[in-house]
Amino acid sequence: RITGGASGLISGSATSTGSFGSLSLGESSHIHTLSIKGHSEGSTGIRVRHPSDDTLFEVKASEDDGRLRLFANNSRKIQLHANDVSYFNGGNVGIGTESPASLLHIGDATTDTSLDSTTYLKVAKSGTVRMQLNSTNEGVVCLHFGDTNNVDVGSIEYTNSSNQMDFYTNGAFAFVIDSSQRVGIGETSPDELLHIKSSTSSKPVIKLENAGDVTNGAQLHFVMSTTGEGDNDIPGTIRFKGMNSANSETEFSTIYTRNIDVTDGSEDSEMHFRTTAAGTLDSHMMIKSDNVGIGTTSPDFKLQVDGTIAPESDNSSNLGSASLRWADVFAVQTTTGGVFET
Repeated sequence: RITGGASGLISGSATSTGSFGSLSLGESSHIHTLSIKGHSEGSTGIRVRHPSDDTLFEVKASEDDGRLRLFANNSRKIQLHANDVSYFNGGNVGIGTESPASLLHIGDATTDTSLDSTTYLKVAKSGTVRMQLNSTNEGVVCLHFGDTNNVDVGSIEYTNSSNQMDFYTNGAFAFVIDSSQRVGIGETSPDELLHIKSSTSSKPVIKLENAGDVTNGAQLHFVMSTTGEGDNDIPGTIRFKGMNSANSETEFSTIYTRNIDVTDGSEDSEMHFRTTAAGTLDSHMMIKSDNVGIGTTSPDFKLQVDGTIAPESDNSSNLGSASLRWADVFAVQTTTGGVFET
């Protein structure tokens, strides 16, 4: 039997039994099946204890905020606080799964795989799995990687206003992907699909390495894959540039190839080597089909030179050898120098 006095307190015997449509403790109104109102902040709450007197569960008031706590061996492990610190310190937490495999496991067990001891967050779901970080249109969304000395020694930052993603390592900028999907390594505003920049001598260097026991090593391909390929198209160019005395970016040398004839079975090409002479960039050597031209862009022989050739020093080099002789040498007869027939 349970009775209520004028003070609002409830009393009864340990063997009391009964049923109630609703029950109020500390207040006269019956708003819920069970309503409890404390007389002071410290006295407002519910506590459930083990027969050993260890606390198992409690709901308490903190000012005008509520706290729910769970205990293990009389030690607080879980706290949910409406307006302050909440925490889980009693084991793994699962959202969407009853068998969490890490400190926080979101999803289900349909894609379960083994985890190592350093995995603290697992997101698993069949099909597509997404993690979304949102900010304002002018905001920045960040993912930081830190240690005890630096909370963001590594980070990924997405700037919504410019739609670019920056990557940082060792506390310094590493590379960027801008809004046009151009990648800048050491460059925050890339001009091309890949823009690599360094202020260190003999840098940057692009290294292609093959460590296999193979016949052919690394390769660099220049490909025009259009189906409308035509004669005289240029499939690839290497440009060597620097700053002139007027601080203007200048192309000093070039290597490029041209597809002279793209007819299947009779393809022909030429490779140009351009250098700057007296302020003018032009082709000064080329390989056309199987002929080499120096000073000419239309060689008709294996080697054709338009200009004067000479040895490095006087009477020091041979043209051919005793066993590799020229059949004939043709030259215009002169009054000075050697004797040649016309």
